[in-house]
Amino acid sequence: MSKKSIYTLLPLLCIVIIFGWILYSILSYDNYYYGGALTKLQTVINRKPVFYFDSDGRNSFYDFTTNEYQSQFRISEGALDLVRENGTLRKQIEQLKNGDSISIDIRNDETKKLATGSNGIKVIGLSAGNKLLIDPVSVKTIERGNKTGRILFNYLLLLILIVFIIKAYIKSRVKK
Repeated sequence: MSKKSIYTLLPLLCIVIIFGWILYSILSYDNYYYGGALTKLQTVINRKPVFYFDSDGRNSFYDFTTNEYQSQFRISEGALDLVRENGTLRKQIEQLKNGDSISIDIRNDETKKLATGSNGIKVIGLSAGNKLLIDPVSVKTIERGNKTGRILFNYLLLLILIVFIIKAYIKSRVKK
């Protein structure tokens, strides 16, 4: 393969690699809730919500367990955004304690994880007593916006990188 053909294929290869990375980053967030059927669980907390902080904030969550299920439940992503934005709600979540009766909404496809001791069943809705703390409709709205923003940002990044690669390619052709 000649040096000229390598320089011709290199920008195309870069674009394909970058596009693949962006597509992977978009598809890796399949845990978003966009609506659909939910299962409501009536249960009792046996380990109060504990906040786990990730330095980039992307993987931060509240984690708790209940008497009736072996799995751990997580307040993350859109539900966590609601908690972060509302100081009163954050206090209510942090004041939940062992023995409190709660109602949790989870996606139907996660019900099979309940008996397996799975880590991180995502909480879509949460009520304590008769008070709705996390509304599934609000979670859906936030997560749709998060996903749309991520897609637009990644495509904008791809466009900028393509422009730089094309500009460098044209500049290298003009100098010859």
